[in-house]
Amino acid sequence: MPQNNKIQINYLFYGIIFLFVTCTTIANIFFIEHTQTDYRNFFILHCIIQSLIEICSIILIGFFLERHFPKYLFNAFLGLIFLFFITHVVDFILIRIMDLSIWNAFSIILDETFSNFIELLTLTGLPLPIWIILFLATCSIPLLGIFIYNLSKKISNKKPLSIKNEFFIQGNFCLILSLFLWDLSISPTIRPDIYRTYKKSLPWKTIFLSIDKNIVELKNNLKIPLLDKNELASTQTTVEISKKPNIYIFIVESLREDFITENISPNLFKFKKENISFDLALSNSNNTHCSWFSILYSLYPFYWAEIKKNGWEEGSLPLNFLKKNGYKINVLTSSQLHFYQMDELLFGKDKKLLDSYYINNTGKSTDSCKSDLIAINKLIDHPSSEGNLFLIFLESSHFHYSWPDDFKIKFKPIADNINPCCVTYASDQQIEAIRNRYRNALNYLDSLFEKFIFSLKQKNIFEDSIIVVTGDHGEEFFEKGRLFHASHLSHVQTHVPIYYKLGPHSLIPKDNLKITSHVDIFPSIFDYIFGNQKYLYPCNGQSIFLANKSSYVLSTRYNGGRTPNEFFIHDGKNKVILKFSKKNIFDSKELEVVSIRDIKDEIKLLNAHDEQVVLSQVKKSLDNAFSK
Repeated sequence: MPQNNKIQINYLFYGIIFLFVTCTTIANIFFIEHTQTDYRNFFILHCIIQSLIEICSIILIGFFLERHFPKYLFNAFLGLIFLFFITHVVDFILIRIMDLSIWNAFSIILDETFSNFIELLTLTGLPLPIWIILFLATCSIPLLGIFIYNLSKKISNKKPLSIKNEFFIQGNFCLILSLFLWDLSISPTIRPDIYRTYKKSLPWKTIFLSIDKNIVELKNNLKIPLLDKNELASTQTTVEISKKPNIYIFIVESLREDFITENISPNLFKFKKENISFDLALSNSNNTHCSWFSILYSLYPFYWAEIKKNGWEEGSLPLNFLKKNGYKINVLTSSQLHFYQMDELLFGKDKKLLDSYYINNTGKSTDSCKSDLIAINKLIDHPSSEGNLFLIFLESSHFHYSWPDDFKIKFKPIADNINPCCVTYASDQQIEAIRNRYRNALNYLDSLFEKFIFSLKQKNIFEDSIIVVTGDHGEEFFEKGRLFHASHLSHVQTHVPIYYKLGPHSLIPKDNLKITSHVDIFPSIFDYIFGNQKYLYPCNGQSIFLANKSSYVLSTRYNGGRTPNEFFIHDGKNKVILKFSKKNIFDSKELEVVSIRDIKDEIKLLNAHDEQVVLSQVKKSLDNAFSK
């Protein structure tokens, strides 16, 4: 048979790509929390065969281009193939840290404004010049691919490997057919929640046959709040009250409830024990801007992008109510509130709701501890007259977790530098060193809180003051296979402190201390200050004083600058993660069940009857929530 009827394979070049793609995708499968070994083995084999089909197809296309087209087209193809190989590497990192495939990430980035995109790069902790170097290096990847191919070809030609064209094509076809037939026999046994868990790790992000989705059909779809300036003015009543106690709301970045201990945060721990706390307090999102929205609007994060898009310029509805009733609104922040233009969404156009405003303008995570100290000092120095709301955004506990050089740290050893790209795989010792950084940052913030409490007591205004402490979201250290936050709806990323000090006469029904979330904060404050008066504005939250308060919480997953489309509903026993079936969530009455979990955040493998019992209660709660 003439040599031109054979494919000569550069087995070094394609072999390295095959091994790397296969190993990274299989590694992602092993990092997934345990479900069932049979499922894991099924998807591991899928990774191997998909990668093999991918490489064989690339070899065939390359052979055809090299034989029948000018060399520059073949070189361009080689460059693109090597770039495609690099996307698998990036995909591995993104799935490991963010539980996002590279294609999901591109979709989010394309929807971002340029300023928000730059802010996202800053939040990674890498300096902007490094990102520029990485971008330029990415542009040179195709040239590097061509060089590596030609170099490896010279080496592989010393011991050439050739396969007849027809054998190679038939072999690739048999691989595809065998994978299809295997899917045909196995896929009916795969649960939809298991499939969703694993599919992002596959090279193709899918198998040949679709898995039947578990769907919850709702009676009501979400309604977009149509906020109107005139209606706002007519419905927000003025209430006569004898006292206007100062309100202090601390919103601490990445504050995880189970790290509020006597050893790490003794002052916050004492505050929790002496005041109002809950069996389960959850953020309404696993990311910052959506949680800010829920706290300050008392609305679920589903609405934030729509309200912003519709040009609402009046700011937070609860803040408008306080303003109408004579409160001065003061913000002290280390957080960059301009991210996603949240400052205007929360405080109105040109921040018109605010009477005073302090912000750290450096935007550097290493300066957060200094900015937090300045914010607390400014808070302490503020006149102590009544009728003030203080919103204090603290940032030291945000990745990279900072404290001043002269602060004596308690927890060692610590990670000196945390680069997300370098901790896609880390030993237990390295993760513990990162946790210690986080513990030390919390310990520093706790010392600032002690300083604040001491100042209130010195001024004799502590007893009358309303104090709320919460975190915008939690933080994960690979407890559920991810790092930091904004990746998936794990318990550790959404379990936050919500502590209230409301004064000596704050009797709350016992059942209301079981579960709460951010949207309940302002309704509870208003109920305490204004009694049973009407405060008429769109609101998902309920006062913790309310008899027969709803006993479920909704929390949404990060979706960039877009409307969240994945969320969980939690009743204190069962946590059901759901996803809207349509891109426009306000036009969707169908929800896909992603997974059902228990109070420990473990996947529940229920029989058909028990699953329907759980989902029927979910449907009832969601119909109630979405009808408001």
